[in-house]
Amino acid sequence: MINLGTDTLKSFYMGYSINQNPVIYQNFTKKISPADSADISFITAANMQGNGTYLIKVFSSGNNDGYIRNDTASLVIINTAVEPVVNQANSINVMPNPFDETFRIEVTAETSEITRISIYEPAGRIVWEEKLPLIPGVNNLTITPDKMASGYYTLIIRGKTIYKVARLIKK
Repeated sequence: MINLGTDTLKSFYMGYSINQNPVIYQNFTKKISPADSADISFITAANMQGNGTYLIKVFSSGNNDGYIRNDTASLVIINTAVEPVVNQANSINVMPNPFDETFRIEVTAETSEITRISIYEPAGRIVWEEKLPLIPGVNNLTITPDKMASGYYTLIIRGKTIYKVARLIKK
């Protein structure tokens, strides 16, 4: 935490969320002078032991700060140290990957629902998003994201009963 303001901070609220799950808030009572910094740690630890991609957002909250946009940090962590357990019911296939302009997603759903399909850049910013319906069984969706630069991305499919993540590479 860095105090870029002109007042000494005596306490402040911060929160974090992982993969847009409920936010964990905490009040910190550290004294931070202007232009000084301090290490902070949340009491409620995040569980990132499983294999996968974690989109983490940390932000200040309710601090009467007029500069809210400078108070958010985003980070994407891809945990590959754990061998995944292959569960065909939870699988998602992206073809081709790497892709040029268009790719196809093959995803299995258990129920009919509207899903939000999002593509995140490594810094955690959404670069493409669309709502698409899924039906029970295997779904084949063609995705043509506009104006994406070459690089690594994270694809997240999220609905009421479905949450799937895949890594993408744009040529």
